[in-house]
Amino acid sequence: AVYVLLGAVGVPVYAGGAAGLQVLLGLTGGYLFSYPVAALVIGLLAPAHKAPSVVRTAFAMVLGLAVIYAGGGGWAVLVGGKALGAVLTGWVLPFVPLDLVKVALATAVAQPVNRALAARGYWQGRTA
Repeated sequence: AVYVLLGAVGVPVYAGGAAGLQVLLGLTGGYLFSYPVAALVIGLLAPAHKAPSVVRTAFAMVLGLAVIYAGGGGWAVLVGGKALGAVLTGWVLPFVPLDLVKVALATAVAQPVNRALAARGYWQGRTA
């Protein structure tokens, strides 16, 4: 949410150094709006303090990706008037393979990091 807000007020944090409300309201704005929703979904499904399994972590991340794809693609269709087929073939499917590699890497890194934090008592007394 902070990332989206920073870009909205003019800090050049979006792709290519873009910023401003025109980016949020443009064709790719749905992707940006979907990031906080995806983070919420992932956090609810695989909260770090609960030491989720590898499968649960990967599932949560894939579902988060689906939220981003749906938000971005849906926005382009509804707001931008793009054809669904064109959005799927040009705006979603080309990114799926690399995004799945990123999910695998993030899942692999999340497990030992979470275990190390737990071993050091980081999650002790934390519920959220």
